[in-house]
Amino acid sequence: MFLRLSHTINAATPTSSDSVVPVAIHPIERIERGDRSNLSRVELTNHYGTHLDAPNHFNASGRRLVDFPIGDFVFERPVVVDIRQGDMGLIRAADLSRRAEAIDGHDLLLLRTGFSYLRADDPERYRQRGPGVSDEAAHYLLDRFPCLRALGMDFISLEWTSDLSHGFAAHHTFLQDNDRPFILIEDMTLEIGQRELRRVYAFPLLFDDLDSFPCTVVGEALE
Repeated sequence: MFLRLSHTINAATPTSSDSVVPVAIHPIERIERGDRSNLSRVELTNHYGTHLDAPNHFNASGRRLVDFPIGDFVFERPVVVDIRQGDMGLIRAADLSRRAEAIDGHDLLLLRTGFSYLRADDPERYRQRGPGVSDEAAHYLLDRFPCLRALGMDFISLEWTSDLSHGFAAHHTFLQDNDRPFILIEDMTLEIGQRELRRVYAFPLLFDDLDSFPCTVVGEALE
């Protein structure tokens, strides 16, 4: 069974900052206008909707998405961990250490906070009041789980978007080590019940000069 873990992109997609502008689709050719086919030009900010952050997002010498072997976008040992969070909640190392046995040995950790229910019902609250991951928690994950290659989440950004006092410390921690290139998957949908994922595929379009890009994420679940 295959499950979609990424959101559909449209002009109503919540954004993590005012710099991330809504997608715009510009028609170039349209059948209803007498053209032979449909053709469009798409304007899209690269951190829009469900997307992958590669190290180059915060690390000038870090890998871009195109620098990863294609197999690195396939995760053979994913795990979903429930850590329920409300407005401006903060996931700390202690929250993760209590779930260390569940995380151990996995290459992709998916944090399910339940906050994603607001994405459609209250997009402004989802955008401005979402939970985040502390820098302490980032260090804990990297130090404690050597198999971990990526972190995904059902909220809009790894760190709070309405309070930037953190200075994006957790982003820097995850993305700074060129010897251990790490991937972040932000703004996912993880409403899959208690299904166990056996594999996750997270494929972006690959550009030569982009740090990150929206992606389609598919989970392969046990029947």
